[in-house]
Amino acid sequence: FVSKDCFVVSSSLGSVKLLAINDSLGSDIRELMSWDSIHGFSTGDTASCTALTTFNQDIATVGEDGKINLLTAQEKRPVRRIENADSCSLVCIDFLRHNEILTSNNRGHMKLWDLRNDSDTPATTFMLPDQLK
Repeated sequence: FVSKDCFVVSSSLGSVKLLAINDSLGSDIRELMSWDSIHGFSTGDTASCTALTTFNQDIATVGEDGKINLLTAQEKRPVRRIENADSCSLVCIDFLRHNEILTSNNRGHMKLWDLRNDSDTPATTFMLPDQLK
């Protein structure tokens, strides 16, 4: 949820939608914004948006394509894209603070991203001890 009556959903087609609930109309749900195909492979094939997180009106998404998208509920265009965040599918994301996100891939690697940094590299990477060899 980005507010008491607005929430965000993702799809296996790589899209993200901002929806609103109107309780006065018997739980009517309407689309406020749509970011279509923001996750996809360089071949043109779609990639699932596998996870999203919110912090106030800000939204961060990850996908099978290894990309991170930073969105805001007020703008149609992504605020920022990190194209090569990971070489494999990203499966979870969470805002730690407004300017920090934590991502994880399907191999169990976690990366901490400082969004104040213009560089598209993580501030820290965490791996299991047996993967450091």
